[in-house]
Amino acid sequence: MPKARAASRARSKIIEAMLDLREFATEDKRDEALLTVNEALKGIPVEARIVGDGTVEVVSTKQTRSQRVLEEQIHSVFGHVVEAAELEASRTHYAKARRYLTAADADFENAAKEAVSALESLSRERLMPG
Repeated sequence: MPKARAASRARSKIIEAMLDLREFATEDKRDEALLTVNEALKGIPVEARIVGDGTVEVVSTKQTRSQRVLEEQIHSVFGHVVEAAELEASRTHYAKARRYLTAADADFENAAKEAVSALESLSRERLMPG
C-alpha cells in the first residue's frame, strides 16, 4: 500500500475511533461531534457517516458524472413533492434512492429501482388515496 494511502487510512481510523459511540454519553452528543468533524472536513472530498450498524465510516464524497446526473434527475422529480405527511412511503423510497446513489460504491441499479418505487407509491397515494 502506498504511503499516502496508508496515511489516509490511518487518519480515517482515528476519526472513526474518535466518533465511536462508546466515547459519548448519548447518541445526540456523538451526532453533534459528527457534525463538528464534518464541518472541519469541508473542502476535502470526504465525510464521516454513521452506517447501518451504528459505527462511523469515513467515505469519499466524490461523485462520478453518472452519479451527479442521476442525483439531479431523482431530485428534480421528487424535490419537495414528498414532504407531505401522507407520503411517508414515497419519502422512504426517495431516501433509499439517494443513499444508494451517494454511497462510496454507488449502486445505480437499486437507486433507479427505489426511484421508480417512490413514483409508484406517490402515484398510488395521489390517484387512489385512502
